[in-house]
Amino acid sequence: MSMINNRRVTQLLQVFCGIGLLLLLVFLPRVARAQYDHFFDKKFPTTLAHPQCSSDDRIDVTHYQLDYLIDPPAEWFGGTVTITSLVTADSLSDVILNVRDNLVIDSLSTPCTEWERSGDDLSIQLDRVYHRGELLVLPVHNHGTGPHPDYKGLQFSNYSEDHPIIVAYTLCEPWGSAAWFVCKDDPNDKADSLRLVYKVPEDYHAVGNGTLISQYESPGMTTLTWEQNYPISTYLIFTAVADYVGWDMTCTVAGEELPLHIDVYPSKLEDSQQDFQDLPQMVEFYSGLFGPYPFTQHGYNMVSIKGWTAMEHQTCTSYGQNFIPGNNHFDCVVAHELAHQWFGDLVTCDDWGDLWLNESFATWCDALWFGHDEAEGYHERLLEMKEEYRDRQPAVDCLPTWDPPLDSLFNAHTYQRGAWILHMMRQYIGEISFMSAINDYLDRYAWGTATTEQFLDCVLADEPQLTEDIFRAWISSSGLPLFQYAWRMDEDGRLRLLIHLAEEACRGQYLTPLTVRQEGEGCSRDIQILLDREDAEFMLWPEIEVTQLFLDPDQDVFCDLELMSVSELEALMTGDDTPDAVIIAPNPVQNVLTVRSAGWQELAVYDLLGRLRFTQPPCEAVDGVTAYFDISNLPAGVYILRLRQDGEYNSHKFVVVR
Repeated sequence: MSMINNRRVTQLLQVFCGIGLLLLLVFLPRVARAQYDHFFDKKFPTTLAHPQCSSDDRIDVTHYQLDYLIDPPAEWFGGTVTITSLVTADSLSDVILNVRDNLVIDSLSTPCTEWERSGDDLSIQLDRVYHRGELLVLPVHNHGTGPHPDYKGLQFSNYSEDHPIIVAYTLCEPWGSAAWFVCKDDPNDKADSLRLVYKVPEDYHAVGNGTLISQYESPGMTTLTWEQNYPISTYLIFTAVADYVGWDMTCTVAGEELPLHIDVYPSKLEDSQQDFQDLPQMVEFYSGLFGPYPFTQHGYNMVSIKGWTAMEHQTCTSYGQNFIPGNNHFDCVVAHELAHQWFGDLVTCDDWGDLWLNESFATWCDALWFGHDEAEGYHERLLEMKEEYRDRQPAVDCLPTWDPPLDSLFNAHTYQRGAWILHMMRQYIGEISFMSAINDYLDRYAWGTATTEQFLDCVLADEPQLTEDIFRAWISSSGLPLFQYAWRMDEDGRLRLLIHLAEEACRGQYLTPLTVRQEGEGCSRDIQILLDREDAEFMLWPEIEVTQLFLDPDQDVFCDLELMSVSELEALMTGDDTPDAVIIAPNPVQNVLTVRSAGWQELAVYDLLGRLRFTQPPCEAVDGVTAYFDISNLPAGVYILRLRQDGEYNSHKFVVVR
């Protein structure tokens, strides 16, 4: 598969002699197209009914300690959460924490003097005024009897009809942590460390983040202490309680042995040994791409929970038992969740509008894994993701990848569509530059959070403005575009290419670089064009007599294509609803710019500094006019063509390349 290494929009002439028809890619049976159905449909609701909590920016949480009794048979949990924070305000006499209404506050200890609940806020009056730089330690005693109906939190369930023991586990993304412990529930405020002390019935085992540092028995009970010594967001704090059985593996990261531990329900022991057998290779593969596994002090754990869901809790992925059939059918989910340890846990989205930085990367990494031993597996997996997106398209067509509505965060626009945008970035910028930028992004924001703007700054810092414009347009828009196209060779030897972005296929602006493959005379030539409008016409001067033309021949753009006749597409593009359409071509252009329109009273071309470069006299035409302008004296760059038609001004961007 060809890689487009393109730091500016330029013509790429690559001659491949003896090429016949374009090879068709066929899906391999090892990954079924429907494998993500339950993962996306049941991991989260399609819409989230309630917004995130408020966040008190006068404190910076440094440590959480949970001392909890979790009793699955009684479906009860509770105890003390101790929140240690650094005061960041000049003076502080009160603090606001977050708590959902399913959680009961039993009491608060010193330094709290009084407290009040209002909605999802817990307002606490302090015993004195605290000043910037002081540590504030707040013990809160709370309990609950199950999950919040909207936010989840800690939930109880029997995990199968043939094994009806009650188990417990937490699912909190995006804003459900405050449904099982009082906290500052903001992904932007990472605690520096975490200590989890879980007391459970003697027949149970409790799993948490980090490393199990102690376990002791008392009459009828077991107490387990977990510690995690890396910065962590609240939604990644985790527990699961069940009659687990465990087994171990190792892998090698940066020359050191890294422990991998698996805890599963007893009925899934044998199946898990099959389904997780590639986990060591996955850890080593991602470590080679993105730097060593981030949490080497603790290793990596996977623990089964009920149903069809998986969640990238820091150092410990919770993994639905239904994803463990014993045939490696869901390797994509294993890879996806592991990749989150870099993209989501090491570097966390700063705000939920930036969620695509977590989910798009993990989905793209799933495709990378399928190409780790056979390069074609990567592209096959991407094509499957396009079909997965198409299956969900009606529900997400109007949703942008970046900053979707907060009630519609988790869906194919942030997963499959975002993964494709990352693939397009990689193709357009080039493999070496893109991967170097991704590693710079991970290094720069490790153990913290990042915004989309910060990500774009890392990836596009050395790229021209046009590259940034292209990918800002893609992440800010929505849908799977349908490009309808037609072409023909004119008598003068020019190739005329028409492209129409079907209005019903997507919403928002698309700046799309497309490869055009021209075949004829036993040879093949590729050039790249930039589509920047709904209707575009390109006049090309091929060096061969073209007998076949393919748009996006290697399927590297997230789009659908429909080949039409020139007459059909002309009728569509110049219908009665668009009588005044302006078409400029080719774009990018070198020497001659073609402008087709219904005429103009004024025509002028400006550079991006607003300087007038040339003008043309008025031109009126009842049936439209095609004009050709010599622009060979213009230096390379981006220009604005400004037309006045019927008293109104319209501007159109075009690119000159040299």
